[in-house]
Amino acid sequence: MKLNRFTAKALRCPVKVIQFGEGNFLRAFVDWIIWKTNQNTDFNAGVVVVQPIDKGMVDVLNEQEGLYHVNLQGLDKGEAVDSVEMVDVINGGLNPYSDFEGYLSLAENPDVRFVIHFDVPDSPEAYFQEAGRGGRDGKRSFAVMLWNSTDVRRMRQLETVSFPSLEYIEDIYHKVHIFYEIPYDTGAGRQLKFDLDAFCRHFHLQRQAAYYAMVYIERTGHWTLSEDVDISTKVQIIVDRNELYDIELPDSRMELILDLLMRRCTGLFSYPVPIDEEYVAGILDVQVEGVLCESGVTIEDWENDDELLDFD
Repeated sequence: MKLNRFTAKALRCPVKVIQFGEGNFLRAFVDWIIWKTNQNTDFNAGVVVVQPIDKGMVDVLNEQEGLYHVNLQGLDKGEAVDSVEMVDVINGGLNPYSDFEGYLSLAENPDVRFVIHFDVPDSPEAYFQEAGRGGRDGKRSFAVMLWNSTDVRRMRQLETVSFPSLEYIEDIYHKVHIFYEIPYDTGAGRQLKFDLDAFCRHFHLQRQAAYYAMVYIERTGHWTLSEDVDISTKVQIIVDRNELYDIELPDSRMELILDLLMRRCTGLFSYPVPIDEEYVAGILDVQVEGVLCESGVTIEDWENDDELLDFD
């Protein structure tokens, strides 16, 4: 038989508690205590659970209308206990990532007296934004945050990563110049494909810390870091024009590609020139990959998976 409030004959209590988190510990400890308080007093409080991450289990809770069982095993005042109890205080769950309007509407409930946090919010602003859901009628309310030493260590790590020291930021700035072999303070106007993962591997850096350091350097106006930039493929012929005709090409299609590029593109022998791969492939009736692999020229193929570093 499917567990629901009709089959279990369980009524809903007015929502007085907003709880951020729906894990086993909260339901078997905090929500169980609320349930016991309802049974032994006139507290009469229901709970709405807010899923703190995108993927959670509020959908499972909602399928059984917030009902679940707690199995207590151990000793109570020296006596053995082994009981199964159905907890009915959770009225339902919300996923703010898919139902943000429903999440905002929680603030309109004047009966909310308690806001419970299982994890430390990422910032004081986030904490007050969540805690502010309680006591909207001006009456006294409470915010409870459950935390341990692991949460403190995590917050300190976030602080270190998100707010790198000036020495670390300066070190990253110099390492970028070294990575691209740019003489110090001479890179103004240059645009470079920047592979953050390769950069971090080269210097054995922590990716997130390096990224935040680069963002802070961007804010000071030293460079611009653009993500998801689509830059066309560029081609340059690196041999002399006269020598090119003396080179024996292993594939006849290479000669056709080179002839087409030289007729359509100016400056091929001087600097990298953008090309339209689709056009070249269509004329020669080959795949785009064939244009890149068979041409035998120097190719700069900047895909949009990397960042573009633009020195100001």
